[in-house]
Amino acid sequence: MWYASCLDDRVLHGQEMVDFARSHRSTTEAVATKCHFFTHRYAKATEGIKDRLIWHGAVLIEWSHGLFSSVVELAWLNGLGGYQGRSNWCRDKLEVPNRFFSAMPPTMKAPWNHNASEIRVVDVPAKNLKDFESFLHEFSGTGPLGIDEQRFFDPYVAYSGQVCLQHRSVADILKYLLNYIAKNPQYVETSRNCQTFASDFFALLTGQEAVPTQAFCRALYKVRVMDFLYG
Repeated sequence: MWYASCLDDRVLHGQEMVDFARSHRSTTEAVATKCHFFTHRYAKATEGIKDRLIWHGAVLIEWSHGLFSSVVELAWLNGLGGYQGRSNWCRDKLEVPNRFFSAMPPTMKAPWNHNASEIRVVDVPAKNLKDFESFLHEFSGTGPLGIDEQRFFDPYVAYSGQVCLQHRSVADILKYLLNYIAKNPQYVETSRNCQTFASDFFALLTGQEAVPTQAFCRALYKVRVMDFLYG
């Protein structure tokens, strides 16, 4: 899915994402310029042993138009539809209803499935990595907010690089994601998860090797970069 929050507050999915990117005036000429594989633990009032071991990984893409950037992540299928659109990348996450949930088609509002996955593209107001890191800090354990508003523990950027693909328009990137999820629809906590996706996606965009930040994921990680390229 793609939450085009910085364009016209629409939630699109499947091929309609590509069609929209090809037709919208702000995205027809835009290309991906830089990307960053970042990771964090989820903020909790009390962390258990497993909580300290689990790190979420995602990729931030900067675009040539300089208007906003996009967070790309893999997670449970219908995770946001079943959780009232409460995305960590949206400031109004805790509002009822929030903008994300209001914009989401009714067919996407369903119980989550922890054995299947989806890829989410969420546009964020941050124009570059510096702006995005300020957002992470604001909602992290070291930020100014109370625990009810904290979302991230110990966020950091594991890899950064220039996007080196020849075909790197918004529509191109979305097509790569559709190809990948069609071949990898399952979710496996130890081996097919957000970390393995972020590693594959960063490697595709930059041509650089990347591996999961979690030790147990690194041990089971199998590169699937080529899955982005074939419909």
